Amino acid sequence: MVHLLRETFGELDELWRSIGLSPKERAEQVETLFIEMNELCKTKIETEKALAISYREEVRKLREDLAICADRLDISWEPKSVPADFSLIRELTVLRGDYEELDRKRSEMEKQMMDKLAQLHHCWDDMRMKYEPGFESIGFKLSARRMNEIDHKYEETRRERDRRAAIVKGRVKEAFELMELLELGAEATSPFDHAIMTNNQAAIGLSLESMEQLEQRVNELQTEKQAREAILMKLGNQIQPLWEKLNISQPERDSFFKRNGTFGHRSIRACEDELTRLKEMRRQKMSAFIDATRSELRAAMDEARLLPTEKARLNRLLTESVDPEDYEACDQLLLRHEHELEKVKVIVEAIKPVVLACQKYMKLCQERLEYEALVQDSSRLLNRKRGGPSLQEEEKMRKRVADIPKNIVNLRVIVEEFEKAHLEGEKLVLGDVLGEDQPVMVVVESIEKQHEERVQREREQRMKKHEQNTTTAGGPVKKIATGSATAVKPRVPMKPKN
Repeated sequence: MVHLLRETFGELDELWRSIGLSPKERAEQVETLFIEMNELCKTKIETEKALAISYREEVRKLREDLAICADRLDISWEPKSVPADFSLIRELTVLRGDYEELDRKRSEMEKQMMDKLAQLHHCWDDMRMKYEPGFESIGFKLSARRMNEIDHKYEETRRERDRRAAIVKGRVKEAFELMELLELGAEATSPFDHAIMTNNQAAIGLSLESMEQLEQRVNELQTEKQAREAILMKLGNQIQPLWEKLNISQPERDSFFKRNGTFGHRSIRACEDELTRLKEMRRQKMSAFIDATRSELRAAMDEARLLPTEKARLNRLLTESVDPEDYEACDQLLLRHEHELEKVKVIVEAIKPVVLACQKYMKLCQERLEYEALVQDSSRLLNRKRGGPSLQEEEKMRKRVADIPKNIVNLRVIVEEFEKAHLEGEKLVLGDVLGEDQPVMVVVESIEKQHEERVQREREQRMKKHEQNTTTAGGPVKKIATGSATAVKPRVPMKPKN
């Protein structure tokens, strides 16, 4: 620097001399130059000082940022000790490298959290729910624990959204099918019904309010379906008997069902029209219907074994007449006949088990007679070889005959139930089955009493005959407590041994 100044001032002095500057002027020039150099050095010093300060500030700021970044990532980071001869530039280089590494980790974690939080917010938006406190944003911490919290909350919310979506899907399908069945597609003017008919689940949403509205709509449709179903069933219960009476062919019935197989107003109107048509056909054939119903009622009356008073009442109905031109009177008369016919049919069905039980009893009584005659036949053992009943068949007969008391108990139960339900306390008479025009149980008790008396007579006859045979043989007779006699064989002397 001194050499540079010496050379500079030497050249300037030569130039100034050649120019002709006086010593005073040259001194002034030198002084001015010193002043400018001094200012330049001061400026340079100040600039370098400012640069050093900025480096130190950047070092401080980097250390703060590194500490904050490490805190957000929830990792430990300690500032490295710097040697005394470590320059600011080298320290900045190290700190910048550390910050770039931590900032990259922070960015990656922040992006993952933002993506997962966006998915969580999307689930809440789908269900139109407010964001839960603590999950409005990712927050300050970018730690693995915070990531797990967001991930857990997302999975929990996603499952709830999927559950709601499945419910909405099922309810939309059910509502769609009901609206199709009720033929309400053309009447779907509301946005909600339109969303159902177009299967636009997104328009319905997954909020609790939307789900309640959808559930309410499904309930309304089900109620409407039940109401229309009741109307159609009532119409069908009137149409079906008329089809039977008017002999409407099965293909024609199937065709009607195929055209009107829904619960729409169109089907209801079609059923009403069909009922009107059938009633008109019935009106034209009313006399034939009344005659046919009376014939069926007479046959059912015979089968039902009605009481004389009930028969007389129904016979009066069968002989009742009305003006053939008076459709209302004819219709009422037909309805009365049909009503009485249904009642008698119920009795016919109820008496069938009683008739079967009586027939079974009479069959067992006949089999009992055959069995008793069989066991009294001393030649039955020889007859088995000649095609007579085998031992197994005889045993089966014995078991069936032994069940007669049990059958009588069962018969009494069903007879009493029938009398209580259909005869109003009167006794049932089945003369065509039991052979006597007396109450069923009276006939049964009479048969059993006659059987016991016959068995007792036969037993006494056998005992008397046995006693006579024994007395005729000349052997002594031993009396027993019952009064009957049992013959005692005479003792035969033993032959002497050789």
